[in-house]
Amino acid sequence: QLQAILGTEEFYVGNFGSDGATVMQAGVHHRNKVSSWYRKKPAFKRAIAFKPDIVITQFVDNDSRDDNWKDDANRTFVKDYIELVDIFLKLPSKPKVLIMRPPPLYVDRRYGMNQRVCNTIMPGLLEQVQQRRNLPPVVDVYSAFDEHCPVARNTREKHNCSWIATDNGLQLRPGFEGVHPTDAGNNAIGKVVADAIRQLQASKTTASADAAMHPSQTTSLADVAIDTSTT
Repeated sequence: QLQAILGTEEFYVGNFGSDGATVMQAGVHHRNKVSSWYRKKPAFKRAIAFKPDIVITQFVDNDSRDDNWKDDANRTFVKDYIELVDIFLKLPSKPKVLIMRPPPLYVDRRYGMNQRVCNTIMPGLLEQVQQRRNLPPVVDVYSAFDEHCPVARNTREKHNCSWIATDNGLQLRPGFEGVHPTDAGNNAIGKVVADAIRQLQASKTTASADAAMHPSQTTSLADVAIDTSTT
């Protein structure tokens, strides 16, 4: 949906998400317990080969599981996230990297994810990553969802949120699925991310006003790589 929102004249979007991926090197997949480290995934290699001009990353929920969030997890999460960011920053295409704060986790322990870690602890850690690498502001998808579907008023038992899935094939766990966005939710995410990209491009244009005198230095089509961890 991000491609449709941004249009095709200026941007080409590539999606390099990977099921259950974690940014933490020691992360394991919640089903088979094998490594879920994003940098070991084929999607990561494809993202690098894409030679992006802009990179959007989202890692929170899968890292929050008890199998992964242990010991000195706060420090490890920040360290491993910065290492991933550094890899992208050092690419020959010299991309801008945006990190995203994802939608809230509405149902605690859904798929083993920790609501307190996702909604309360992670935001400060994402800010640390952003500040230590002087990245653009964190893309705050969380607040858009919390405004439309307040976390406090959407629980497993009582919910009314068109942006998050309900009864998502969970026969053994009926009710508010609370994790995955609906089509409307994905559209909302796309709009927030698109706004952040446009602001980034606007600031880049302002900072490089003299590039208009050197057309060979301008890029008519920005390659946007999306790296997300999905359940």
